[in-house]
Amino acid sequence: MTPDPANKDKAFFEFIDIWKIHADREELAACSLNFSEAARWWPACFLRTETVSLGDENGVGGEVRALTKGLLPYCLNVVIKVEDADPLNWYRFQFSGDLNGSSLLEIQYQDGVAEMKFTSTLLATKSIIRNSPRLFKPVFASNHNWVMRRGETSFQTEVRRVSGEEEYSADVPGPAFPHNLPWVVNRIPWGRCAK
Repeated sequence: MTPDPANKDKAFFEFIDIWKIHADREELAACSLNFSEAARWWPACFLRTETVSLGDENGVGGEVRALTKGLLPYCLNVVIKVEDADPLNWYRFQFSGDLNGSSLLEIQYQDGVAEMKFTSTLLATKSIIRNSPRLFKPVFASNHNWVMRRGETSFQTEVRRVSGEEEYSADVPGPAFPHNLPWVVNRIPWGRCAK
């Protein structure tokens, strides 16, 4: 389900996020935006992932089940599906579960920098978001922004790791407390995730 942009629901969000990654096309090709390994390279957001389907040679049709979080102390169970792609130029992702909607990732290259623009329309079904007063909507949006800033840092580190510039760094931002404690993460159930 893709949310209707005319929807003024307090749980409806539109985001535009831009990552500037120091990498050319070849370096980015070697380091695909692999959500099945996101718990390793983007631990501030992805606590656990599980591959549901690999998809075709371009990843289209691939699905990953994920337990995600941000700075706020709640988790989201989502399934992320690669709906369509022109690899290294654009990808369209579909989300279901505690977040329903889509995200278009467009990539442009200039002077050794890949600009990755995510345009997302999402409807939250998680009760803590749906049942909160409209007053809290900017707080949830800030939580998203926190996650995406750490994603940019993490993906840049992953590109450097894959290209051999540096070893995987402990400086990759991890999850916020208390989810930085392994015994906490291991006790969180997957919950219900719509496919």
